[in-house]
Amino acid sequence: MLRNLWIAALFLGAFSLSALAQGPGFNMDERLEQAKEELGLTDEQATKLKEAYEGMMEKMMDFRNNPGDGDFRSRFQGLRDEMNTKLAEFLDEEQMQKLEGMLGRGRGGRGEGRGNPEARDARMLQRAIEQMDLTETEAGIVTEAVEALMATKRDQNAAVTEKRRALGEALNDPASNDDALAQLMEEVKVADEAAKLAIAVGEDELRELLTVRQQGVLVSMGILSYGTKPVY
Repeated sequence: MLRNLWIAALFLGAFSLSALAQGPGFNMDERLEQAKEELGLTDEQATKLKEAYEGMMEKMMDFRNNPGDGDFRSRFQGLRDEMNTKLAEFLDEEQMQKLEGMLGRGRGGRGEGRGNPEARDARMLQRAIEQMDLTETEAGIVTEAVEALMATKRDQNAAVTEKRRALGEALNDPASNDDALAQLMEEVKVADEAAKLAIAVGEDELRELLTVRQQGVLVSMGILSYGTKPVY
């Protein structure tokens, strides 16, 4: 369930709706071909994947433009659950796992070097668990939840960085016109807003597992933001 949370978040935040027009820095057809090859999709599955993505991005844009007065996180969760259900209709479990890896894969590889974000997060998580006074069972549950949140942060931040990089490249290209730059700035905005939403939802789900003191440990280490929710 935690894995599905950030699979949907990546679909909602990694790309922008305008990118479907194959603007600078993004080519939807190339991404679909990559997914088709790596996931072993049939032509029918590839078509359904594109349709699912396009439908979800339209709803995400409507969500952003018409936030309403309700609980935005509950609405976002509804979009997330809808995407998970849609994917499960035509992807098997192995393909879902491969899709997770494809969307979450970092551009710098997965080495264990000092500068590797995953290795850094693993060390930080180990220190946090040691300070939180958890039973063995609790430690397993919290570890899974924190790992999911860290993965969400890494991948959402990577999505925003990719959009900013594309914008920077366009600014250095004399051939880029104002319309192209405006489109790229919109892509940065959409990715940034989706990243904040996904991370906020993940943090709230993690807080539900923790006491205030345990939350404080994670806040002090920069794993959680400073806000807390009541613990009963």
